[in-house]
Amino acid sequence: MQVSHDSSSTSSPIGRACDKFGLHLPHILAAIEETSSKQDEIVRLQSAGVGRLPDNTALVIFGSFARNEFTRSSDLDWTFLVDGPADPQHFKLANAIGHSYKQAGFTAPGATMTFGTMASSHELIHHIGLDEDTNRNFTRRMLLLLESRSVAGEVVHHRVIRGILDRYLVAERSVAWNPIERQVPRFLLNDIVRSGGRWQSTMLRRNGNRTTSGPCEMPSCGCQGSSCMPLVC
Repeated sequence: MQVSHDSSSTSSPIGRACDKFGLHLPHILAAIEETSSKQDEIVRLQSAGVGRLPDNTALVIFGSFARNEFTRSSDLDWTFLVDGPADPQHFKLANAIGHSYKQAGFTAPGATMTFGTMASSHELIHHIGLDEDTNRNFTRRMLLLLESRSVAGEVVHHRVIRGILDRYLVAERSVAWNPIERQVPRFLLNDIVRSGGRWQSTMLRRNGNRTTSGPCEMPSCGCQGSSCMPLVC
């Protein structure tokens, strides 16, 4: 049976692969279509609800939306990212964004406030490792690097990502750095491995092998700060 899909899915790399190799991946293609449709709706809501965002801010969405895997049962993990001086208006804008999503029927993020609120670039860039790097900050930083998409403020979004990567390089040079080797910075590699471990722990919980939950949403393994895993060299 032929399954029809709109241009958003057939123009994607997965859609083109399906056409080329005769693959049948209806659920994946349907999620790509749903993501595209929801992105258009999110842009409309942002424009109607708060208008043009300040130049030093961005509206960033994570998780299944950023992976083109959004479905009707997905929650909307978003952050109002601020890369500049603090302004009381930012709080009002974040609340307005959250209210517009709620009114539109999107499932709200979890109650830990990791998402669905503001995030400052200062903590994301400079609080890497040790006690200042809370579970919430770590989750935001790693998802910003690994699976995030801006629906407004793309320049700010990319600037903060570049700032985080540059900060990892600065931390690496302060310990040991051989530019000839051109290796992935060890602190960054360690954090990527940590984030992967948290995803694995969630899959175990969803399969009934673990029932406890910790304080963060990436999801949590119950760790504190940077003590989750020894440094990967």
